[in-house]
Amino acid sequence: GMILIGLLGGAWNLLVFFVIPVIAAEGVGGFAALKRSKAILRGNYGEAIFGGFGISLIGLLAAIAVAIPLGLLWMLFSGSIFITAVVIGIGLVALVGIACATSALDSTFRAVLYNYKQTGSLGGFSHVTLDNAILSR
Repeated sequence: GMILIGLLGGAWNLLVFFVIPVIAAEGVGGFAALKRSKAILRGNYGEAIFGGFGISLIGLLAAIAVAIPLGLLWMLFSGSIFITAVVIGIGLVALVGIACATSALDSTFRAVLYNYKQTGSLGGFSHVTLDNAILSR
């Protein structure tokens, strides 16, 4: 059951990949945006999968980079309630910041990729930048 739910969730995430850019650029409703997203994704699923994976990987690595020093600090001073509170506070702020940054990167990536696939224009980005962003993931 969990495997099926995971597969359906992954398929849904791919299906809605371009929904927000389609709604913003074309001004269509939800079902029409789903159909357009599906049509756009048919020829570009590789970019969507690898781009989203790469951004998630960056977020994970950033979270690990924050968690390791905070965990070590907490282990060194685990008897102190003050240090525990500081570590938890810094950790929460850092994780919220990382989540906001990765969300912004993901939204920007989707919008630029959508615009590129629709118009051929990169909106200020170079072809090399987009190609490297896709190929390096």
